[in-house]
Amino acid sequence: MAKSAGNFYALGDLAERGRSPLAARLLFLQAHYRSQLDFNWNALAGAERALDRLRGRMAEWARDRRPGQTPGCAGYEQRFWAAVQDDLDTPRALAVLAELEGDESLPPAARFTSMAAFDRLLGLDLTDTAGQALPAGAEELVARREQARAARDFATADRLRDELATLGVEVTDTRAGPTWRLRQQR
Repeated sequence: MAKSAGNFYALGDLAERGRSPLAARLLFLQAHYRSQLDFNWNALAGAERALDRLRGRMAEWARDRRPGQTPGCAGYEQRFWAAVQDDLDTPRALAVLAELEGDESLPPAARFTSMAAFDRLLGLDLTDTAGQALPAGAEELVARREQARAARDFATADRLRDELATLGVEVTDTRAGPTWRLRQQR
């Protein structure tokens, strides 16, 4: 990177393009600190989508937590910390994190506990939206949308999804039912 070569970017450049500095952090963590990173805006956009997805999952899992200490996922935690201790191998640590995210056989609260522990090192603010409530009226819209989907009234369901989007709520349909997350403000 060099200003004279025209490939130098500052944090202000991220803000001008509406990108999060934490997305840049995630992008940088995807490459080992001893290797070169080929920065481009498409890769940064991908990191931003991944960061939003992880935050959404954390918010979803937070709803299943109960007061008190929830044990984490010991096997994943052991592999994550082993990667970190092996010359700060953040790409391998992020691969463990991605595996944990996709392991539906584990309880959501346990995944939340482990991911929160990983995030204390990574500093991605993954719990930023965890535990947040839906905006006023959004819970009713989510319920009405689910009723419309059950009645196969997809036009109404789509209209309600759009209403939720104006409130900053993103709804995703899964086999287990709809999940929601608050969109990040940039």
